[in-house]
Amino acid sequence: MIESLNVPMETFERSSNVKTSPLGITPEYVTGLCEAGATLTYIRNGNSTNLRFVIKFPECDKYLVFALQRFFQGGNIYKSANSWMYCATSLSAVEKIVNHFDRYPMFGQKQGQFELWRHMFDLKKIPRKSDTAAVNALAHQLTEMKARS
Repeated sequence: MIESLNVPMETFERSSNVKTSPLGITPEYVTGLCEAGATLTYIRNGNSTNLRFVIKFPECDKYLVFALQRFFQGGNIYKSANSWMYCATSLSAVEKIVNHFDRYPMFGQKQGQFELWRHMFDLKKIPRKSDTAAVNALAHQLTEMKARS
C-alpha cells in the first residue's frame, strides 16, 4: 500500500559539507539524479493521456524525495513498504520539470525520451481534441524507445 504524505522538508534535512543551493540541491545534481533514476512516462485514462514524472528512492534516501518536491515546487510524495517516490502529474508541476530540463539538459539516452515527453507536454498545454491522436502517437513512440533501452 502506498500512502501520500505531506511532511515538512525540515523533517528530513540532511547535514552535509557539500555546497548546495538554498533549496538543498543544485540544478545540475537534480539533472544527474533524474537521468540516473527518473521515469518520464504517461498514464492512459480512457481517451486521455496524462504525463507523469516519477523517481523512487530507498528508505535511506527518503530526504531526496522531499528535496525534489521542494526544488520543483510541486508534485506528490508517496511511501511504500521500503521506498519513497516523488511523482508529478499536474500540467503545472510537469511544466516546472520540463523547464528545468530545458535549462539543464540530460546527456544520456534519457534525453531522447525527454524530447518526446516534452513534445507530448507541448501538445497537452493546448487543449484541443485534435491533438489527442498526436499525443497518443508520441506516447507509443516513447513506449517503444523505453523498450529498446
